[in-house]
Amino acid sequence: LKVNGEAIYGSTAWKKTGEERKITIERTDTNIDFNWVRNTPVKPIKEDDFSVVWTGFIEAEYSELYLFETDADEGVQLWINNESLNDKGEIILLSGNKYPVRIEYFEKKNDARMMLFWSSANQEREIVPGSRLYTAKEKNQGDGLNAEYSSMYLYVAYTHNNNNLYVTTLEWPDKELIVDIDKPISGSKIHLLGREEPIGWTYKNNKLYIDVSGISYKDIPCNYAWVFRISPYS
Repeated sequence: LKVNGEAIYGSTAWKKTGEERKITIERTDTNIDFNWVRNTPVKPIKEDDFSVVWTGFIEAEYSELYLFETDADEGVQLWINNESLNDKGEIILLSGNKYPVRIEYFEKKNDARMMLFWSSANQEREIVPGSRLYTAKEKNQGDGLNAEYSSMYLYVAYTHNNNNLYVTTLEWPDKELIVDIDKPISGSKIHLLGREEPIGWTYKNNKLYIDVSGISYKDIPCNYAWVFRISPYS
């Protein structure tokens, strides 16, 4: 706030709130037994409007008909051995065989949860254990499923104050920051708050390109968020 306060104190939301892009986080999940409620499944994935795709292989203990059931908020689609079971269905599995599994889950608003159960004549209903799930067919020991979490991510925010437009980025750009806004008026200058020297910029293809190639990371004035002031900007 000491560096970026003028973009916050007394400012108002601009006509455009910010810029979003899709992000994806990959990890291994031991099993599918999640009740996120109102929390993010993993940062920086959003709490709402996210999706997950789990892939890998499943191995049954018994050779018989299995019932798969999901408990999902909001929605899910399940495939076992490339056969669609929707959110609940039956399929015959043979002991010792590893079958491909794919689960596509999506969350919209409010509470989020996703659980995968199985049961059979000899198998009591339970969450499918990680010991029966494999990230790769050649694995000899169950280690879970591959997980790919996706959502949109707000990486630029806009505020307006005293005829200035403030562009706040939550990621330090490599060489230039590209934002989708109208061209600044003639004579406008861009400053990184905390530094006195103006920054070069160009405008092409209806986008503003802010040149930060001359600023090394060790010379930026703060951490976590950086604000570029466009002045004036009507």
